[in-house]
Amino acid sequence: MPNGSLGHRWGESGAGKWNLELGDTDPLLTASGGGGEAAAEVELPRFDTPDGRAASLRRGVPVRRIGGKTVTTVFDLLLAQYGVARDGLPGTWPTGYEDASQPYTPAW
Repeated sequence: MPNGSLGHRWGESGAGKWNLELGDTDPLLTASGGGGEAAAEVELPRFDTPDGRAASLRRGVPVRRIGGKTVTTVFDLLLAQYGVARDGLPGTWPTGYEDASQPYTPAW
């Protein structure tokens, strides 16, 4: 994930630390939709257990193979973390806004 994107905030302490000089690269928002569809499950943390211990949930993200490596985008990880289900992805997903059993829904 490049500096200056998700999780980083702009401020005087961050001046000059952004590395979004992409040159000729045209980045994708998502890894889905490029043909040869593939998905991988990722294990995401959750901290809402009754005893306060860290737990995890498994959700899928679209992936691509680039230079022999499996990659996805920050956007795809963000959607998985917040439970935005998309067709064809593995994992445990909320059934809707009213699903209080899954984290990050309004009912939760």
